[in-house]
Amino acid sequence: MCRTTVAPLDAKIAQLDKKTQDKAAELASHIETVENDLSRTKERLSDTDAKAIAANQRGQSAEGKAVKAGLTADEARALAEKGLDRASLLERAIKERDKLELRAEKTELFRLNSCELTPEGKAALDELATQLSSLEPYAAELEGFTGWHRQSRAQPEPELSTKVRHVTVT
Repeated sequence: MCRTTVAPLDAKIAQLDKKTQDKAAELASHIETVENDLSRTKERLSDTDAKAIAANQRGQSAEGKAVKAGLTADEARALAEKGLDRASLLERAIKERDKLELRAEKTELFRLNSCELTPEGKAALDELATQLSSLEPYAAELEGFTGWHRQSRAQPEPELSTKVRHVTVT
């Protein structure tokens, strides 16, 4: 009687053992799949982290370049403003020059074929300087030309010139 009651229990235990082993194998397979998925996720996370670090570095580099570009733009703006100021001064000077009128003109102030003033030329310039000193603004221009020619026409004939320009604005 014992045997007859034990045998069905043994069969039931064997059946339960088989189910447990099947479930254990199924769970082991599932655990392996989860571990593989976890490993791939960790790799992706590592790649994503590396990409995020690289993107952060590029962002910092871009920020540095943007700051530098901003400074360069500021320098360019200041230089452009300086150029505009100079252009404005030049424009004003040109307008003032256009207002100038010829008050005196003297010729033959220089010695013939020389860049040196004659005594009469020096006196004429002194007289002109006295006249100009009472004017505001004034400009004086002094030009002298000397020329010499070579005997041979085959060689070039250079013309030497001396030009002095003095502008005073008070």
